[in-house]
Amino acid sequence: MAMIQKSKKEYQKIPLNLIKSPLKPSREIFEDINALAATIKTHGVIQPLLVKQSHGAYGFEVVIGERRLRACRKAGLTTVPCIVLDGISEEQILQMQLTENLQRSDLKVFEEIRIVESLKDNYNLPNDEIAIKIGLSASTVSNYLTIAKGLSEQYVRMIEKGKGRTHSRQAFTLGKALILAQNQLSTDKIKENVELIQKKGLSTAQLSKKLAKQEKRKIKRVLEGRKFWKELTRSLKDFSRYWSDYCKLEEWEEVSGYHLTLSVKMPKDLDDLDEANSLDTLSAEEVPQICGSCGADILEGDRFKEKDGVYFCHECSEETA
Repeated sequence: MAMIQKSKKEYQKIPLNLIKSPLKPSREIFEDINALAATIKTHGVIQPLLVKQSHGAYGFEVVIGERRLRACRKAGLTTVPCIVLDGISEEQILQMQLTENLQRSDLKVFEEIRIVESLKDNYNLPNDEIAIKIGLSASTVSNYLTIAKGLSEQYVRMIEKGKGRTHSRQAFTLGKALILAQNQLSTDKIKENVELIQKKGLSTAQLSKKLAKQEKRKIKRVLEGRKFWKELTRSLKDFSRYWSDYCKLEEWEEVSGYHLTLSVKMPKDLDDLDEANSLDTLSAEEVPQICGSCGADILEGDRFKEKDGVYFCHECSEETA
């Protein structure tokens, strides 16, 4: 990060009514404001706020120290010590805010995730560079981004800190959230599994094993479905070819999938259907044969009629009937 120029004075006291909070707060949750306000009322502000000059009704905007600013207002102060930053870019401000927040011990997991996500979305930095900038491991950054992509805000906010015995088995921990995000589950499936964690207290290992079994069953259903579709397609093709006078099979492929449409037209005179049904089909061992009338090849599955040892195709068999 480039060096940030400070004003010549180390700090200066600025009226509170001239300092505004940022349009996009760096944190969503500000806990223990009352306790901090009581401390400030007794001992004053120990660490100055970092502010930048602003246009409009307010002369300054908080860069670092928004929680202290809120506590000062609650404590009834009229001025607050500040360091005014000169020549600071929006990128530098964001990185300063995010880095400062990550160093707080009371930071929630979802806030850490949103910080990492914000750096990725705003600057499209590689994971290892984000890790260096904010002092996290590259694997943690990668896990946070996976969770941010795979889970909705509702479930990201539910994630609890802690490892091992520092939380109950019913807790929705980072490890469990990562497993759900990695499996790319539907919204309903995520809800179902989170409720199961909270009710039955599934451990990370149990959740992983459960989802692995579900994936195995899903693959089995897909394979069985493909086998059924293949057999169905073959049967329909054989059926439509055998009853070619009365059936029409159309097949086409679209983005949505492979389509088959079988149209069947029943003859008015069912005797015609009986006559058609009396025709035979050649087996694989018998083909090819030559029609004794038109000379066309009679192939496997084609309908034909035999008369005095001579084969006739479907069309010619009607003439010889």
